[in-house]
Amino acid sequence: MMQTLQINITELAFVLHRGPDMEMECYLNLDSGNIINIPTNRDVLSNILKFKDDIDRYDKHALIQKLIPENLKYLYIPDQLSQVLFPMMDQFIELIKNDEPSYHEKLWKAIHRYGDSKRFTRILKTNPKLFDHYLMFRDFYFEKEADKWLKKQGVLSHYTDRSERN
Repeated sequence: MMQTLQINITELAFVLHRGPDMEMECYLNLDSGNIINIPTNRDVLSNILKFKDDIDRYDKHALIQKLIPENLKYLYIPDQLSQVLFPMMDQFIELIKNDEPSYHEKLWKAIHRYGDSKRFTRILKTNPKLFDHYLMFRDFYFEKEADKWLKKQGVLSHYTDRSERN
């Protein structure tokens, strides 16, 4: 049975595609629809939990569990950036194929020949208008992926149209 929750899809899209540099684990509260972000950096965890002894002796996941209320029903939100990054960039490249042929070729080489997302971004930043277009495309793509992920988890999200959200 599908559960319906009021969810901030923009926030979910962000944490679902957070990347490893964010150093956090994320959970969806299945009662409220709120997203819980827990840092995984050991120094931050040590400060939050007010550890006096060596935190490296403790399992990181056990420490994270200490920060989740015991009675909370939650769903772990994985980091799916690596699964969607290149397909998303590829779709953007196809989108601009006719309007920006020179950028299309440079961007295509960045990801298909070099497999380099940073090169892809550097190329886009040389054209601010195209870069802004990419950012809007990326955000919309990530939100669609977040909605798909929710449905796979058996959660229907209820949120307002993108243009109506803050």
